[in-house]
Amino acid sequence: MSRLSASSAAAVAAVGPTIDKLKQWSRSTYKCTKQSIYEKLGKTTRTVDVEVDTQIEQLRETKRRYENMLSLARSYANHFLNLMQTQRVLCDQFLELKQKSFLLCDE
Repeated sequence: MSRLSASSAAAVAAVGPTIDKLKQWSRSTYKCTKQSIYEKLGKTTRTVDVEVDTQIEQLRETKRRYENMLSLARSYANHFLNLMQTQRVLCDQFLELKQKSFLLCDE
């Protein structure tokens, strides 16, 4: 009987910290959710963290710059593709003119 109670005590002791962590997480999650709902319903003022808001704005600006760079790179690739197509057409035209000029010289 004492063996069973000793193993039960060990199991409870092992699970105890996990249960405490779960309780702490549940409380903090409940408080955050409650605060968020109250903010959305207008019952309380919005919680503002100036430092985090500044970092978020910097990240948004960085994102805008990268999107602009991506747009410019796509535009550059499109222009380069058009340049290569024009070069191929010019090459074909020069080859055609070269063949015709040889034919004219032979006559």
